[in-house]
Amino acid sequence: MTQPSHATLFTGLDPPTHGLRTNGSFALDTGIDTLAAQLRAAGFATAAFVGALVLESQFGLSRGFDLYDDRMEALGGGGIGLPERPADAVVDAAIHWLETAPERFFLFVHFFDPHKPYAPRSRVARLRTASLYDAEISHADAQLGRLLEAIDRRFDDGGTLMVVTSDHGESLGEHGEPTHSYGIYDATQRVPLILAGPGVPAGVVVERVTRLADVAPTILSLAGVAPLADAYAKLHEHLMLDAVVLVDGGTDSLMRGDEVGLGTPAEDVASMAAVSASNIPRQYLVCIGFGIDTFHGVCHSQFLEAVADITRLGGFLGVT
Repeated sequence: MTQPSHATLFTGLDPPTHGLRTNGSFALDTGIDTLAAQLRAAGFATAAFVGALVLESQFGLSRGFDLYDDRMEALGGGGIGLPERPADAVVDAAIHWLETAPERFFLFVHFFDPHKPYAPRSRVARLRTASLYDAEISHADAQLGRLLEAIDRRFDDGGTLMVVTSDHGESLGEHGEPTHSYGIYDATQRVPLILAGPGVPAGVVVERVTRLADVAPTILSLAGVAPLADAYAKLHEHLMLDAVVLVDGGTDSLMRGDEVGLGTPAEDVASMAAVSASNIPRQYLVCIGFGIDTFHGVCHSQFLEAVADITRLGGFLGVT
């Protein structure tokens, strides 16, 4: 089902662990970390554009996204009386966001079509195939193409990791099931999983069984977030650490992220995110070399404003 599958996609956990077992009845527990939250903590801008009410932010799946666009159209979509937004409208909104997206971003785009009742928006797709289900697939494929073209126009260096998958399939009458949610046969369980981009060898087919639960840790690993977090976890376990001190040779690790000049905080933020995700009880950040980040465009009045914010929150321990 859509909601439990997406919770697994975002957390790497199965339904008995993350707690979402059906659509619309549960919300993700606030103590469960998400893919978007970990990437945002590592310095990525995060945005999501979804096509169905079942993924509305009230169910907790928006956690970690700077922008979670769950605006829907009229009631009655999806065959279950819920609002939905067609793929072309979802892509329109995503492309608009991409126009000003920073270099490091995580973008999640969700299509609800194809989904019963099958009512493809594209007349060309309807004419090209006798199956309304296939026509909806054709329409979704065309919109995915628009999205990929927009990404290539904005970021043409080949440095973007692309992941395409599905939350479930459709039985279309196999085993007596018209759509999905009741059976666990291949028609609903076997879904595409396609990766392309940095760190992904071209043309490789993984023969072993993979799961939606594998997607989040794979993305984190390719983004350079997960290995560091794993390393701190192992250090904590084997050395029984009770404290960790991160040392920044400048001050850009304390930038909020909306400044004109950020310096070079990516590595700092990745370390901070990994430590934050650990169970090490005492975590400290020490900044040395005040002034050196001027060479990287950092405005130190903004650094001091960030320090003032941290002080108000009780997180600043002083200057030596």
